[in-house]
Amino acid sequence: DDGNAYADFSEELMTGANAGSADEILTVYAIVDSLTENVPAIRRVGILIAGRERDTFGHLDVSRPLPPDLTLAKPEKPPE
Repeated sequence: DDGNAYADFSEELMTGANAGSADEILTVYAIVDSLTENVPAIRRVGILIAGRERDTFGHLDVSRPLPPDLTLAKPEKPPE
């Protein structure tokens, strides 16, 4: 009802948290942006690891559900 959704992943997702802050941001926002763009009722996404909330995903604060950031998406090619 509040627009928040939670996506639960295994500990394996955290292997991406060791690749550097740019990869961490892309990993998290690939999840957040995909869910918010494809499910109209979702406005923010919380990331859970093994059913538990975490404060961070590597360097990224994920202690609260995140809104989308579509600036990270690859721009579509204009029609020819």
